[in-house]
Amino acid sequence: MARPSRDQKALFDPDAPADVIRRALVVRQPWAGMIAGGRKRWEIRGNATGIREWIAIAAAGTGTIVGICRLADVRGPLDWESYADAWRLWGGDERPTARLPYRRTYAWVLEGASTIEPPIAYRHPAGAVIWVRLEQAVRERLVAAMRQERQRPG
Repeated sequence: MARPSRDQKALFDPDAPADVIRRALVVRQPWAGMIAGGRKRWEIRGNATGIREWIAIAAAGTGTIVGICRLADVRGPLDWESYADAWRLWGGDERPTARLPYRRTYAWVLEGASTIEPPIAYRHPAGAVIWVRLEQAVRERLVAAMRQERQRPG
C-alpha cells in the first residue's frame, strides 16, 4: 500500500473506528487494480451516486478487497467530448472513437487511492453488483492492514 496522504490521516489514526470504510465498490479487473494503484481516477457508471466517503475497492469475482480510495465527486452526465477528452482518467488505452458507454454516462471521481497487500477476503452477498456492505470483521482487518502499512519504514 502506498504511503498515506494528508487526506488519509483519519484512516491511519490509531484510534480510528473500524467503520471508517463501511462499503466496497465492486469493480472488474484490471480496473480494480488500476483504481487501487492510482492509475484510474474516474470510474465510469450509468448513474450518479450521492456517496462521498472513503470506500474499499473489491475486485469482482475474487471475493477480495484490493485497495481503498475516496469517492470525492460525480461528474455528468458527460457529453461525448468530456468523456473522450478524459480517457486517461477512466483507464482507457487510447482516445475512444465509439459512442458513450451508457445513455447517461457519469464519472465517479476517485482520489487518494492505495493498494491493500495482501488483498483482504470478504463475503460477497448474492446479487451485489455495485456496492457491498462490509462486515465488522472485514472492516477491522482493513483498518489493521492500514495501520500496519503506516508503521512500515520508508
